[in-house]
Amino acid sequence: MSPAALGLICGGLWFGTFLIGQTMILRCRASLKRSKVLVRGVVAAAAGAMITVAALSIARGTATLIAEIYTVMTVGCLFVLYGPFFYAVHTSISIETVLVLASRGGCAPLDLLTARFASRRLFDARLRTMVVSGYLVEEDNCYVLTLHARRVARLFAALKALWRLEAGG
Repeated sequence: MSPAALGLICGGLWFGTFLIGQTMILRCRASLKRSKVLVRGVVAAAAGAMITVAALSIARGTATLIAEIYTVMTVGCLFVLYGPFFYAVHTSISIETVLVLASRGGCAPLDLLTARFASRRLFDARLRTMVVSGYLVEEDNCYVLTLHARRVARLFAALKALWRLEAGG
């Protein structure tokens, strides 16, 4: 088997293991931080794939290095595709709105949707999440961006300017 094929197969299988493990962990322990589960899981998958490649290609020198590179790239590329999908499903208000409508036979009164998606409770929950995630700190009844959040804001402001996206887009 070529080093590239070995790396692709090991990376793909270990990423599949990551997906199954992540699903099981999040179903059993919903209180865990999802971002930590994702990062730790993908790092574990990459490490497992690298160990598997090393074990399967003993004494092959350069071929082992090539297989290792392919396996890490495979896990990384699959994660780059999966991460945004996971967060879109997890945090999208549009997806949640569709699910609420579907659960009510495709129709829901505007009052119900407003209370669910435009409420003070939802906004407060979002602010608490941002505090827990390290993007905000609460000082004197005011929310303040952390240094990390300022860097993230600069990056996204630059991307929005580059792509000419208006507010909310």
